[in-house]
Amino acid sequence: MTAGELCTATHVTSGTMTSRLDRLVARSLVVRRPDEVDGRLVRVRLTAEGRRRVDAALQALLVSESELLEQLPASARERLTAALRDLLAATSR
Repeated sequence: MTAGELCTATHVTSGTMTSRLDRLVARSLVVRRPDEVDGRLVRVRLTAEGRRRVDAALQALLVSESELLEQLPASARERLTAALRDLLAATSR
């Protein structure tokens, strides 16, 4: 994605995104490369290590959410599932 696309997707300012990307580049978690079609644009891509860390963080989040939801009785989980499905449908219109 471009930095602008990342700003839009994450709802942060361009200055905030630049600062975050600078730190991620310094830690070798992302790279910036010129766009192959439009040289004025810069594409941001995860490195292999960046991808590994994102995958690990997502896995940890899913485990944590699963453990949290296990605390609810089945009937409450079913109601929550229905409510979230309705919310998703409403935002997809």
